[in-house]
Order: sequence, then structure tokens, then C-alpha cells
Amino acid sequence: MIKKLVYIVGITLFACTLPAAAQDIKETKDTEDTQATGRYSDLIKEYQQDMRWQEIWGRKKYCNAGYVIQSLTRKENGGGTWRSDIGLFYNAGRTYYLHKKPIAGMIKFGIDWSFCDMNFAMYKDGFNFFSKEAEDMGYGDYYYEEGYAPSSPEADGNAELKNMYQFEISTQVGPSVTINPVSHLKAGLYFRVAPSYSLFAIQNSYGSDILHSYGTFFTFGGSVAFKTISFGIEGKWGNTKYNNVDLSKFEPEGSWNEGTDDTLLDKNSKTKWKTGSMRFYISIRL
Repeated sequence: MIKKLVYIVGITLFACTLPAAAQDIKETKDTEDTQATGRYSDLIKEYQQDMRWQEIWGRKKYCNAGYVIQSLTRKENGGGTWRSDIGLFYNAGRTYYLHKKPIAGMIKFGIDWSFCDMNFAMYKDGFNFFSKEAEDMGYGDYYYEEGYAPSSPEADGNAELKNMYQFEISTQVGPSVTINPVSHLKAGLYFRVAPSYSLFAIQNSYGSDILHSYGTFFTFGGSVAFKTISFGIEGKWGNTKYNNVDLSKFEPEGSWNEGTDDTLLDKNSKTKWKTGSMRFYISIRL
């Protein structure tokens, strides 16, 4: 009898605890569901933010093309500055960002590397400098006596400069900072070092010269971009000590000046020049 009574009391107590246990289980499940929903919602927000940043910051490659206003200054033998008549440039490169997420959601620092930069400028010899230098070397009298003097109002044998050309090809590398204030709008500043190979060609009625050298140039600029299109302006400057190329080696066999040193400048001379450019460009970012 007592044993049955114990069973009945035990069963009764167990039955009384079932609703409470069920409630605890329900509350625990609701809590877990809420936490899971919160984590899922956070993952969705994080994914959406990553996708937005990818759309904004994923365009790391650039191709720039633009117009150049350039000056060329001789730093020896009396100096003189020439201004370009025409100037064009093209470069292409990539920005390597130093961190994945933008600082404060809007700022990124990076390293820009322009794989290839090509810059061209054409000048006129407004100072008549190279003509005078050729005269000083005795070309004027020789050409005049031989009937090679250019046709001019003075008809005194002075050289007539046709054109001067300057061309650089370089690679560029340096730091940059980019700000994304709103939507897909970005503004950036950069500074780059540009080790360059430079060619300088001089042509007038006495002949031609080609000068060449390595030069270290620098660029500093900024741009404003919206999605794939960007507009920018930059300054470029540097010094080059040109070496003259002996063109007599390339004279056709049997020509009257084959094997001679018929150049406007001393082939062994090294002349120092300073180049300064302002470059305006439109860019495609990919």
C-alpha cells in the first residue's frame, strides 16, 4: 500500500513539473532562434556592406590619357626655357590598397604602380639657340658656301630650326590616399617616383641630333572619380643629363657625310636639362 502511494506521489510531482520544463524548453528555443536570426541578419548586413565596398573600391586598375603643357630649361651655357607646342601622354597601372576595410568607412591608403607611362612633347626653337650653336661650330659658313643654306629673308646662312621633340617612357610607383565621401564618388591624391628613359631630338637645316639619357622624374597629382570615369591633373618634373648619339654610324653607304661627325652638337657633350609638365587627363578605372 505504501509502495503504491509513493508511486502515485512521484507520478503526480513529475506531472506537475512538465509544464515548467516545457516552458523552459520553449524559452530556450525562442532565445536560440532569436540569436540565430540576429546572427543571420548581421551576416546579411556584413555581406551587403562587403558588396557595396567591392563596387566602390574594386576598381583598382586605371588607364589615363591626356594633354601635356611642358617646359624644357637648359641649365648650362646661358640657360633658356622652351615651351611645348603639342604634348600628349598615356599611362596604365594599378592601385594596391594596404588594408581591406576603409578607415571610418571612407578612407583607404595604397601604393600606385603605373606599369608604363609615355610622355611626348614638341617644341619650336624660339630662342634660335641650336641654330646659333651650329653657327658657332662653323656649320653656317660651310653650308652657305656649299649652297645648303636655308632659304630666308636674310639669306646669310643662318640655320632654320624645324622642330624639337622630347619623349620619355617610364614606370612610376608611390603612395596614394583615396576618400569616398558619398555614393560612388571618390577623390584621391598621390605622389610617385618615375625612373625614366628620355629621348630628345633636334632637327634643323644643318642636320639632326638625338640625345638620350636616364632621368629620375617625380609626379604629384589628384583625381576625382565616379564609378569608371575619372578626371585628374598632375605635375611632373625632373632633371636629365643628355648624351649625344653619333648619327654618322647610321649614314647610308656612299653618302657625302658617311663616317663624319656631322652633328649640331659635340657628340661627347653632356647637357643638363630640367623638364616641367602639367598634365590633364581622363581616366578609365576597371
